[in-house]
Amino acid sequence: EFERHLEDNLFILYQELKNKTYQHSEYEYFKISDPKKRDIYKAEIALFEFRKKTLQINIRRNSQINPKR
Repeated sequence: EFERHLEDNLFILYQELKNKTYQHSEYEYFKISDPKKRDIYKAEIALFEFRKKTLQINIRRNSQINPKR
């Protein structure tokens, strides 16, 4: 759905960033122990998440900002 109206959706995303109104969704948290113990934070797969991934990719490509972990 996001891709069907890509130009409009990217413009909306740009406006939200510019206006500082962008918000991402919550992550699902769980632990696994195969083959070693790990904490997992999983994003929901939805239109909103596609927008977030698009934003993350573009930040990494177009800036010198390193994401904090």
